[in-house]
Amino acid sequence: MEVSTVGEHLGDGSLGTVEVGPGEAIQIRSLNAITGDVAFLGIPNENGIRMAVEDYGQIGGHDVDLGTGMDDLCSADGGQAAA
Repeated sequence: MEVSTVGEHLGDGSLGTVEVGPGEAIQIRSLNAITGDVAFLGIPNENGIRMAVEDYGQIGGHDVDLGTGMDDLCSADGGQAAA
């Protein structure tokens, strides 16, 4: 089995970096179709995100805050409003 390091998956930094101060939580937000024709895809995706964060726990000693998942209403207008 090939083993990789975290650094190999972080990119080259060209998009910038986010710094999280001591005692601050890492903020992660999601945008999924929770209502509408494809809610059957968005709801499990939202649940999977929550399960992964709960299972993995802290990252680098920081709690992870998922906030409230946003519903894109399965539409372009809904996606723009939620973003």
